Amino acid sequence: MSKKINNNKTPRNKVKNNNVSKDNDDIVISLRYENWVKEERVNSLTTYTKDENQFLKNIIYILNTLFPYVYKNWKNKGINDHCHPIKQNNVFSKYIKLIKKLHPNLLKNDNEELELYQLGLGRSVRVICSKIDNILFPLLIDHHHLGYESQSYNDKDTKKYDYCPLRKYNKNQDN
Repeated sequence: MSKKINNNKTPRNKVKNNNVSKDNDDIVISLRYENWVKEERVNSLTTYTKDENQFLKNIIYILNTLFPYVYKNWKNKGINDHCHPIKQNNVFSKYIKLIKKLHPNLLKNDNEELELYQLGLGRSVRVICSKIDNILFPLLIDHHHLGYESQSYNDKDTKKYDYCPLRKYNKNQDN
């Protein structure tokens, strides 16, 4: 028969709870909706870029500068002039039309409302997100600040822009 050995060590809690609490002031950016980088056009509002270089420049700015800035400064609620809820009806409705094309299953009916936020800094690039509790869900990139009328940002002829990274990527995957 073997001899019983007593365990003299006290167990430590090694399991961490990574669940996000609604009471937590920290913001979380969830990339759950994969079409947020997809390009689409509705009337004068487009998420197409001129070319691959413009798209890459913008996505690097978003991931490397904008999102870290939002994480760091969100507790200030209304971080800056370019990070805020979208409350103007005409701007909201422009974005909703584009969101319905990019994410057709997101809004189950026309009465369902999203709380939309614009994230941006001093450049023309804006990320349009839905906010639920303390989670932001990017839904589209407004590369050209077309949701809001602006003399300084809206002067480019974006109707000719047709670069879509997902279309190019998917085409390359087929080869």
